Amino acid sequence: MVHALTDPNPVAPAVLLLEDDFIHGGLIKSALAAAGVHVCMTVTEVEAADVMNVFLPDIIIADWDADGIDGRGFVKTVRAKSDIQSRIPAILMTRSPIDDATRLELLEDDFGWVLRKPFSMASLPGLVRSVLKDCCNEKSKRVQSQAVRQFNEIVPLTIHQSQGR
Repeated sequence: MVHALTDPNPVAPAVLLLEDDFIHGGLIKSALAAAGVHVCMTVTEVEAADVMNVFLPDIIIADWDADGIDGRGFVKTVRAKSDIQSRIPAILMTRSPIDDATRLELLEDDFGWVLRKPFSMASLPGLVRSVLKDCCNEKSKRVQSQAVRQFNEIVPLTIHQSQGR
């Protein structure tokens, strides 16, 4: 198995993207590739699992609640397979609002980052690098356990989002 961190170009992070929408996935892949991030795009959980059998990405970006895809379930399955896979950070993407109960479930399942669609493609490479930096920093892991990071903000569990957001 090839690990993304042992790649000859260790500066370039590797992303496994699970997105069933070819257009949206293509936009994400283009935005990340333009910033020097290697992206392996998959459109089904089966295809993503096949990729995981031969390649270990630095991070997984997965559509959470698309028709036919359960990105959250996929990441949980991947993380349960081995100790090294259990440490792969993931960013979930969703159009759905996130209530406090869901936020708590995400924290319990070690999901610290959720992108609310639509989001800025220009900011995505920086977010990926930030997540990877956070995951390599134990101090940041403690911060992650206290909040679910949503695109452009950190939302502590004790703060309720207003309906207008």
